[in-house]
Amino acid sequence: MKTFLRKLKLSFLAMLCGWIACNIAMWIAYGVVMLFRGEPLFEAYRLDVTLIFLALTGLSITGAWIIIFLPVDLIVRDTSKLRRPKTAALTGLASAFLYVGGLMLIANSQVPLDEAAWSVYSAFAFGAAITGTVAAYVRARMDQPKSRTVS
Repeated sequence: MKTFLRKLKLSFLAMLCGWIACNIAMWIAYGVVMLFRGEPLFEAYRLDVTLIFLALTGLSITGAWIIIFLPVDLIVRDTSKLRRPKTAALTGLASAFLYVGGLMLIANSQVPLDEAAWSVYSAFAFGAAITGTVAAYVRARMDQPKSRTVS
């Protein structure tokens, strides 16, 4: 039970770091797009838009954590090669694309997606890729032994 609670806490903290990194990257990218369109930035960063965006990304990240990240964290041994930070980051990137790809296939099977919908999904894929990569990297770093320096 102690191991389960420890992994639950560590995977949650890692996913939280991924969510924060995703939001930072998405808001920077959104601001750049707004600048290139010549639109004022204060319109892009309105409070209502920000709260809706945070809620939607939070729900999505929670779903990815429950469906993918936590089960994988519970299954993978602590001594596995997947716990190496670089390998974990690449695995997190790949799983994020699989997660978004699956959602896109489900959505496209229900209603054919137009160009605007594909641009939303590509932005979602960008955010998911950042989240998966950062979360997996941070989680692997949490398992790294602390270096001890002798002074």
